[in-house]
This record gives sequence, C-alpha cells and structure tokens, in this order.
Amino acid sequence: MNINRAFCAQLRQVRLRHTMANPLIPTEMLLSAWLRHHLFVLGFDKLKLHAYKKLSSLISQGGGGVIKNVVFDMSLFVKREWNNNLDLLQHVAPDLTLNLNMLDFKWFYISVGYMMLTQPESKVELLTDKVVNFYLDLGGGHLLLDAPIGNTEKQILKLAAKYYKSVKINYRALYDPNLHPRFITVGEGTSAVTICLPDLPKINSKHLLAKALLHKELYRAVFLVDHPFCQSLMRQNISINRSALNVIRYDLLFLDGLGDFFLATESSEFLYKFRSLKPYSEDASFGKKTYTLLKTILATNTLLLRLAVAYNLHTALDDNIVSELLNDSYIPYISSGMVSNDPLVMKYEEEFVADYFEQYVGALYLEQPEVAKEWINILFERILFLISDSYKVIHRRRKLLASHYDYRAWSVDVIGRSI
Repeated sequence: MNINRAFCAQLRQVRLRHTMANPLIPTEMLLSAWLRHHLFVLGFDKLKLHAYKKLSSLISQGGGGVIKNVVFDMSLFVKREWNNNLDLLQHVAPDLTLNLNMLDFKWFYISVGYMMLTQPESKVELLTDKVVNFYLDLGGGHLLLDAPIGNTEKQILKLAAKYYKSVKINYRALYDPNLHPRFITVGEGTSAVTICLPDLPKINSKHLLAKALLHKELYRAVFLVDHPFCQSLMRQNISINRSALNVIRYDLLFLDGLGDFFLATESSEFLYKFRSLKPYSEDASFGKKTYTLLKTILATNTLLLRLAVAYNLHTALDDNIVSELLNDSYIPYISSGMVSNDPLVMKYEEEFVADYFEQYVGALYLEQPEVAKEWINILFERILFLISDSYKVIHRRRKLLASHYDYRAWSVDVIGRSI
C-alpha cells in the first residue's frame, strides 16, 4: 500500500471543502482531542522548521545550537505575546484560519497545523517570516540577521570549501545497493522481521555531501596538524585557535539541527495520514498517547543509528585522519562490533552515529526538499506498516468482541526496549 497515494484523495476532498479565504477550522476536527493535539504539534513543528531555515544567517554567531535556542525562545515568545499582548494577534491574524475568540496560544499553532492541511506551504513560510521579524523587532535573541562576517572567517570557509570539494567519498558505499543491501531488522529470534529500505537519494553538491558526512564533532580532526585542511590554514598564516575551530563547528551544526526539525515535522504529517487510513482509523485506542509514542519512536537515536549504519553514512567519508579519530575516540565499540558493559557509553555512541542520519537528511532537504520528503515518507511507511495483525489484541467490550493494536509491543520490537 502506498500511504501517500491513498491519502491524496482524502486530502483533495478536504481542500475542495475549504477553498474560501481563511476558513475557520471545522468543528468536527476541534471536537477530537487527538486531532487538536496533532494540529498543535504539526503547527509547532512546521513553524520551528521554517524559522530555523530563515535564521540560517546566524550560523556565524553560534551555529545550529544558537539557532535552535533562538527558535525555542521564539516559541516561548509566541506563548507570552499571544496570552498577554494583542500586538502579535493583530500582526498575524489575517493569515490565520482561526476563531479570534480562542486566545490560548495553542490555538495559534493549531491554526498553523490546519493551514498545512488545506493551504500551500508557502503561506506558512510567509506567516513564519512575520513571526520571526516581529520577534526580532522586539529584541528577541539579541542577534542580527545581517551581522557581517569577518575576513578571517571568510578565508577559513573558503579553504573548507576546497577541502569539501577535494576529499574522497565512497560513493559506492552510499549509493550502490548491490554492494551493500539496505535493510534493518526488527524484533528478535523467530519473530524478527527484515525491513528493506529505499535507496539513499543522492546529494548532487559535492561540497554539501562532504559536509553531511563529516560529523559535527569531528571538526577537531581537520584541525590536527597532519590534516591537509589544517596545513592550508597554516600556509595562510591563520591561527589555529578556538575562534577558527568554531567557524567549522558552527557551520556543521546547522545541518544536524535542520535534519532534526525536518524529521519532527515529517513524522507529524505522516502520522496524520497513517491514522486516517484503515485499519488504524478504526482503532479507538489510537489517541494522543499512541500518537506521541509513535512520533517518539520515529525520532529515537536507536532507530536513526540503524538507518545511518544501513546507509553507511558514518564510513563514507574517505579521510583517514577523520576516520581514525572517529573509530578510536568516538565510536570504538560500534566500529569494532563490540558492546560496552557501560550503558552510558553505548548510549553516547548510539547518539553519535544517529547524528549522521540527521545531518544527511538536513543536507538533502536543503538541496532537494521534495525528494527528502518522499524518501522519509517511504521510510516511515515501511517501519509503521509493521503494525499488522501480529500486534492485534482481541478483547471483550460491552459484551462484544473488539480489537486494538499493541503499539507499545511494536515499539519494543523496533528499538529493543520500552520507553
């Protein structure tokens, strides 16, 4: 079953019913607790994603970490302003499909979520621009979008671009499924199931691909004295200090954050489609808790680690100095196929490798957003459609037989533990 094709017909009908400018959200949607929750999460995730992209010019002022903090602070700003100040309401109200009597800030995000279902995404981007500009005009973040970049920073980034374009990449490991079959295994023993993964979409820009494959923490490797990039800096008499390191670190951090926000948004959108299709639409147990559980599983480092390893994202950059530091200092157990007795060590290595998947997703979304959406949706589809009759639980309700799916048992099979 192709979930996107099946859902398109339903979505077209929704859009046909709501083509008037700024229609109010239908009452039947607002009466459903899980739908209200979904629209809130979708609107919240989508606004953060677009805000993160818009604030990309802040990379030089602190990278993805600083931009993330600004985005989250902006979310708190929306809550404060929506509840206490009519200025924001008046600033963005013309773009909202919102009953203005609903003054709780959650209705703002619910309205944005509804816009995603019924109107072009460009409208959400324009709304995001308004919110971000309003936030910055009032001094939010204390940062400037047009802050100048210093000459030394420009030199470092120019030399980094040369490195990205010259470093070797194992394209076969990434893109040849015959060399490395793409699959992950869910469950254990006789109940184990193999999920065949779609081919990894190609990133066309060599520069962007190399950045996606250089882990955000391995900026340290390119500053080691034997590394060609470090030597190029020394030839230009550029000091190897914390400021120089941060230029590369901040640049790499952006892709990781973008991938994180994109995956959160796509999982929100996909779970709405998933919940709308039979047999899941007939499962009365599927509510806010199930929605949150499935969304959490799709974002766990355990799952993202398996996907990163299946696609060889952590080994495709053919740079011996980077690889040596990675394997010896960051993921010695994963790289050797061993397991540490210390669960915190394994948790760290798992999170480290999972970052590769987020960085690649962020880079792909930056270059080819529609390709990224299609690929991630296929991945989610194949993982979630494991929820089949084998997870169905039959029970008696009001003297009648009823059934629901054991989503928690599925989640344990997917990541190997309960959460």
